[in-house]
Amino acid sequence: MPSLPPKQLAEVALAAELDSYLAQDVEATAKWFIQKNAQDANGCL
Repeated sequence: MPSLPPKQLAEVALAAELDSYLAQDVEATAKWFIQKNAQDANGCL
């Protein structure tokens, strides 16, 4: 792996951190929607 200047290393680390944060956020949002849809379906039955 090529060595990057510290500034670029920081940017890469930040981008990776943001990616993992967004992935967690998407997962949490999906779980929330699934739960909400299940509750709505139960309310309709």
